[in-house]
Amino acid sequence: MKSDNVTVTQGRMKQAFSNSIGQIVKNETTRIVQEAIDDSKISAGVVTKFYPHLDKAEVQISNSNKKVLCKILHRFGGELIDFYTPNGDLIFDEEMKEKCIIPRGDLNCLIVDINSFDDEYLLLGYYNNEELIGINPASQGNLKICTEGGTNEFFIKFGYDGLDIRLPTSMTINTGEMDEDMIEEEYVNPADVYTKKEIDQMLEELKEELAQGS
Repeated sequence: MKSDNVTVTQGRMKQAFSNSIGQIVKNETTRIVQEAIDDSKISAGVVTKFYPHLDKAEVQISNSNKKVLCKILHRFGGELIDFYTPNGDLIFDEEMKEKCIIPRGDLNCLIVDINSFDDEYLLLGYYNNEELIGINPASQGNLKICTEGGTNEFFIKFGYDGLDIRLPTSMTINTGEMDEDMIEEEYVNPADVYTKKEIDQMLEELKEELAQGS
């Protein structure tokens, strides 16, 4: 294509598109995608701490320095609920005044903002990037519960094939109303530990102070 002063070639047209129109389209596409992500309220992150006695976890949001506290979503709920405590290093969290577990591996996760008016998140689930090798999965119609390193050695499997329990040692059966492991938690400084009622009262007093200040 020619004009009196300018010769327009296919290469020049492509360059002009990339420098002007292409960048506009790219920016607009990025904006639309980001808005869709923000509206979904779902974020990716990495689990940094588990609080077994609070049934919560701390998550660092990907591409951000922000860390949030999340409630843990369970597969079951109501009358039947499942609890799992991952392996890691047990420490005492001074900020939360609670024992917590630092995971030994990177546990990538998805979280969702369930309350727009509060910093309240829900941990939808997490996974480890390490590939499972040599596992023996459950057959069709069965549920198998086992440890990551011993899928073929010890497990509990039940379903269409009945109940199958494999253990490296003999089975231990405890009877009674109280689990022997349910012992009272000892804190470094019991005076720094507040009850839920005390925390709610302090929050109400803080809200009143902020309202009066405004």
